[in-house]
Amino acid sequence: ERSLEVPDELAQAVTRAEADGRTAVTVGWDGRARGALMVADAGKPTSAEAVSLLKRLGLTPIMVTGDNEAVARTVAAQVGIDEVV
Repeated sequence: ERSLEVPDELAQAVTRAEADGRTAVTVGWDGRARGALMVADAGKPTSAEAVSLLKRLGLTPIMVTGDNEAVARTVAAQVGIDEVV
């Protein structure tokens, strides 16, 4: 990881992407960020159903991840998980 000067417009795009559940990878050279790659995992169609079943069984699903917190919370919300660690 290296420190890059990130223009405000690019920083805002990264923030929006992360709020939408995507992971942003900033790319650049000569000490300045020039762009960002946005990647996302699509949840399986059965994930929300599985989480709902666990809750009906009296269990509390918790997402444990090393991903960006904003991304993790967005993905968790999509499948019905309330707690992210």
